[in-house]
Amino acid sequence: MDDSNSLGRGDIQRRAVQGVSWTLIHTVVSIPVAFIGTLIVARVLGVVDFGRLAYLTTVMEIVTAVLTAGLGTALVQFGARRHATSRYGEVEHLLAISQGFRLVFFAPLLVIAMLFVVDVPTPLMVIAIVFGVLLPGYFGEASSGLAIENKTASDAKIAMVSNLAIQVAVVITVLIMREADAVWATRIAAAGLATGLALIPLRASYRRAVLRPKLPRRFPSGFWAFAIPTGISLLIAQLVISRTEVVLLQALSTPAAVGIYALAFGVAGNVFAPARAFTGPLIPALSSLAETTDRATMGRAFTRTLRASSTVSSMLIAVGIPAIAVLVPVLYGSDFSSAALPVLVLGCASGVAVASTPVMAFTLARQSARHLLVVNVGALVVNVAAAFLLIPPLGVWGAVLANIAGVLTRMIVLLAGEARALDIRYGAVLRTLTPVACGIAAAWVSWGIAVFAPLPAIAAAFVCGAVGLVAVLALLRLCRTGIDANDARVILDGVPRLLVSVARPFIALLTRR
Repeated sequence: MDDSNSLGRGDIQRRAVQGVSWTLIHTVVSIPVAFIGTLIVARVLGVVDFGRLAYLTTVMEIVTAVLTAGLGTALVQFGARRHATSRYGEVEHLLAISQGFRLVFFAPLLVIAMLFVVDVPTPLMVIAIVFGVLLPGYFGEASSGLAIENKTASDAKIAMVSNLAIQVAVVITVLIMREADAVWATRIAAAGLATGLALIPLRASYRRAVLRPKLPRRFPSGFWAFAIPTGISLLIAQLVISRTEVVLLQALSTPAAVGIYALAFGVAGNVFAPARAFTGPLIPALSSLAETTDRATMGRAFTRTLRASSTVSSMLIAVGIPAIAVLVPVLYGSDFSSAALPVLVLGCASGVAVASTPVMAFTLARQSARHLLVVNVGALVVNVAAAFLLIPPLGVWGAVLANIAGVLTRMIVLLAGEARALDIRYGAVLRTLTPVACGIAAAWVSWGIAVFAPLPAIAAAFVCGAVGLVAVLALLRLCRTGIDANDARVILDGVPRLLVSVARPFIALLTRR
């Protein structure tokens, strides 16, 4: 389809599904790469230094989220609506002034914040600032431009290449330097430089707009009214759902506890990367859809998306989480052996949360920034209160329980709010999440077999995976849940042709009869 034409409903759906498909391919390729990278880094650095790396990385994530103030999210929301209705000149202006804002405000403030809150040797700080902040500051909105065009498939292909390059750079650094600070600086610099790749598939006029930034003025009406509360809300959400408990563990517990929790959280998170792939491509697609369709259509899209994400999550919970938990002591060393059970518990809780992550995309599509802010503030209060109460006596388990409390609070309130907005019964929403319950039940069955069976760790992992797969498929059939035939057709339509023959039998297994 030529970019000079506006997108219809079918084109929006097709591009969204293609984006999800390629993002899934990216995550499937990236998971083993990230897994191997984390394994090498954890073994070389050890528990305490691995915890320091997690602490430095988390602090930078928080600082970056604070300073961007929802700019990227607002840019995609406002830009996608204009692109969908062929107002390309307005999109070009929006990209240019947003890029100007990054150069004039964001980059200097981020440099100042790094100097104040990150304590690393000067040469490493210079590398991180020059290659991770200043150079990317010149072309940072290119990725937002791809999202505006709904070219999330191209973005996923770029991310796949970038992730490989970043992991290679990190592994080389840790093997040579064997220091957490050097690994942190390398990761920041490599990730910053990789953002420039998004310029390649970007529409020519949008590329020129990004590379010719303007003074940040004349933003569209309502832009900052949406961006600021959204930015605050997304920051708070990140504090709730990410591993920011490492900051509180650093203050309230031991350095070893930081390393154990960081590894458990990271391992569980890698398993669910394919399910998280649904959310990114949905945001611009749903923004465009909200501009061109009615509430009933949005409601059908909502239930279909939840069914698909919860079904994928159920498979990952049942097959991936118990198997990787059993292997933790073998893969990462005996120092990390106490992370095995937290991986299982965090994995089950994360599966519930990840299954419902597309809900945020629907909330953003309605530009309900204030509602999202209230939800995230409430979840953060629960999370922080639980952390201060539980971490001092329980250490790692206090952080695990605090994370679960915040994540589940946020999920329940978001689901209820979106169900009301789209006029969907709560019972119908809960039924779309039934596959996750099947996955959790299957995971604990397979874990129990691994614990009580006298098998070597590698054999136990294979048994966990096989038992989990059989159990979850049986439970999906027994509960008559999973994706339906229409969902399966839509998903297959967006799968790259070369992979259709592989994807078809797998999707058939997940399709309810």
